Amino acid sequence: MDINIPLTIKMANLFKLTDINIPNSVTKIGSDAFSGCILETIEIPENVSDIDYSAFNGCYNLSTINVNENNQNFSSIDGVLFNKDQTIIRKYPNGKKEIKYIIPDGVVEIGSYAFSDNSTLANIEFSEEISTIGDNAFCNCKKLSKVVIYDEIKTIGNSAFSECSSLEEIEIPESVESIGYGVFENCKSLINIVLPSSITSIPSSLFKNCISLEEIEIPESVTSIGGSAFSGCTSLETMEIPDGVSWIYDNAFEGCTNITTIEIPASVYYMYSSAFIGCSNLESIIVDENNENFISEDGVLFNKAKTNILRYPQGKEGTEYKIPSTVTKIDDGAFEGCSGLESIEIPEILTSIGNSAFNGCTSLEEIEIPENVESIGDHAFEGCSGLESIEIPD
Repeated sequence: MDINIPLTIKMANLFKLTDINIPNSVTKIGSDAFSGCILETIEIPENVSDIDYSAFNGCYNLSTINVNENNQNFSSIDGVLFNKDQTIIRKYPNGKKEIKYIIPDGVVEIGSYAFSDNSTLANIEFSEEISTIGDNAFCNCKKLSKVVIYDEIKTIGNSAFSECSSLEEIEIPESVESIGYGVFENCKSLINIVLPSSITSIPSSLFKNCISLEEIEIPESVTSIGGSAFSGCTSLETMEIPDGVSWIYDNAFEGCTNITTIEIPASVYYMYSSAFIGCSNLESIIVDENNENFISEDGVLFNKAKTNILRYPQGKEGTEYKIPSTVTKIDDGAFEGCSGLESIEIPEILTSIGNSAFNGCTSLEEIEIPENVESIGDHAFEGCSGLESIEIPD
């Protein structure tokens, strides 16, 4: 089926489109313009000045993008789309069958979505001048197992290597100043990675669901660990949080089922109680004695004044627990998933039970709520399938 399009192209989901004649009057090709089309070749006419980064998403048969030689904004080399001076690679067609690609010398930026959804490339070698990797640049490159990155890289965009399920190892050079969120999310074969001392944060979802990652060293320069940064890293056995980290965000280590001990350094002053949700083998949370905001007692995490219980480790031995008499609040998710606890004694001065505080305590048989309790959060006892009785004050 042939089709002629005037002026501006925006035609997502024309799945049967195999050939297209774009007239010279067209100046812009919009987002997802050819998404899902079975085009094999496309010719970019001379007057096109704007091509959205997602214009060819899902074009799995597209093997060649040719650009009219008179176009002042774009060019192509061997069917690969670049900007005019060939300093930015814009799109490597998904239908190309090579297993290795060497990015040409002179390229300084890999554009957003440039290699996304490629199913054949196993090895990509960067040019030494590259300084920027765009958002989703290599997202869902299923065969990609080796990436050679040189020292000029400054920025790695959001989700740049996410869903690269064959990627086993990568070394990020010291030149990197910024790493986006979710860069290695769902890289399920990633075993080894070296982080540079130039970064100051572990962004959210950076290693989420990297189920093969066994160890990682967080640089001393890091001051914050983002939400879900290591969530689902089920092979991770140890985690050393350097002194200098001040923030640990929500679900940072959620589902790290092989970690047995976490040590919180003196520098941490803000930490979500949900940071360790789903760590089913976590036996102890140890807080540095010089920490001014948190304290641990018998491996259980509290605020410094011990008025809030923040987290009871899911893997801690024992079927009974007596909450210290100083505690007035049970924080959100404090006992969530503690399926081994059968009995919990609550102090009389308690006034608040947070959201999901006892969610999933399947062995909990009975609990008495003191008279002073003024609020019980949403889903506080959800999933407590063994709970036979509960006394709630008037």
